[in-house]
Amino acid sequence: MMKRIVVLGGGFGGLFSVINLCKYSEDFQITLINRDNNFVFTPLLHEVATAGIRENNAVYPLKENLTDERIKIVAAEIEKADLKKKIIKTSKGDFKYDYLIIALGSKTNLNVPGLKEYCFELKTIEHAKQIRKAVFDEFKKSSKKISFAVIGAGPTGVELAAEMRELGDLLIEKRFKNLNKKDFSVILLQRGSSMLPQLPERLVRKVEAELKRLNVDLRYNCKVEKVTKNGIYVNGKLIPCSIKIAAVGVKANRIKTVPEIYTADGILVRKDLRVEGFNNVFALGDVALHKDNGKYTPRLAQAAVQEAKYVAKNILALVRKNKTEDFKFKTQGFLLSVGQNYAVAEIKPFFLSGFFAWWLWRTIYLSKIVGLKNKLYLVYDWTIGLFRRRFVNNGK
Repeated sequence: MMKRIVVLGGGFGGLFSVINLCKYSEDFQITLINRDNNFVFTPLLHEVATAGIRENNAVYPLKENLTDERIKIVAAEIEKADLKKKIIKTSKGDFKYDYLIIALGSKTNLNVPGLKEYCFELKTIEHAKQIRKAVFDEFKKSSKKISFAVIGAGPTGVELAAEMRELGDLLIEKRFKNLNKKDFSVILLQRGSSMLPQLPERLVRKVEAELKRLNVDLRYNCKVEKVTKNGIYVNGKLIPCSIKIAAVGVKANRIKTVPEIYTADGILVRKDLRVEGFNNVFALGDVALHKDNGKYTPRLAQAAVQEAKYVAKNILALVRKNKTEDFKFKTQGFLLSVGQNYAVAEIKPFFLSGFFAWWLWRTIYLSKIVGLKNKLYLVYDWTIGLFRRRFVNNGK
């Protein structure tokens, strides 16, 4: 008997849930509901924002990459999930399900006064394009000092700050020769006394050294109190800056559910990724709160991809009336680029840094891209970038 599976969200969790479900020959009818028809490869957004690659190489049409005849893709706003009646209400109509997968991802936690009004964020392709345009516009209109600030020295903040510094230096060198590199600054603000807890201390020191070499102004113990049009107030003092980017923590994307299943931080799930209180509803990725050995599964793309495999496997087990399997996150290592040609990597038992780690970073991310055509387009942009460094002919 055909089973109807509805997947909410087209990010890593949703996309790979569908891909894994399609590996089975069961009689599934899979409906993927997403705000639009695109999958965004978020680990590459900082390259789009800093003109390292073109935007079409970080966003891919879902319909071109999910071609199984059992799949239906619906671009719609989700209005309500009625878990009692097993119906998803959307702007494009209602969808009934036998099994539901909630993979709605997260959004930036803009909980400091002024963050929402005056800061850019980097969660979507539109965000990346907005940042890139703002950077180019700032250089076009400025004849004096230029200062950018990134709030949060996590992976996104570090990667973005490093590449923004390189982009600014290149713009001054190639297009805006009336400006001086000494009058351009990128400030990276970190609330605590350290950064990147995912990495061992020796790799953190290497990241700090590379940021210093690039002339990124990394500042620790910076409590951001508010953000205004003119800059950022840190520890009672104003740091003047024209472009401000929030690379801070995230919170789960929420939808209306009946009954309410969200806590303040997300959706509680059991060890097999089923939502507490429901046997046919799964949640994964940034929206899910999954614990193993007392620790929450990290909000990482690699975790969502692993969870997607288990969700598909467990739905199959339920259809076949078998026992579900508990999910256990297994880290595949950690990769972080720090500008072009430099990265750090922890792939146990190895700890790497420098150009080889950067090459490895690109190779591994390339392997994660869905579809041969998408891989080739990205390789083309990266190859061109080796010679012309960045796509800086315009800021569109």
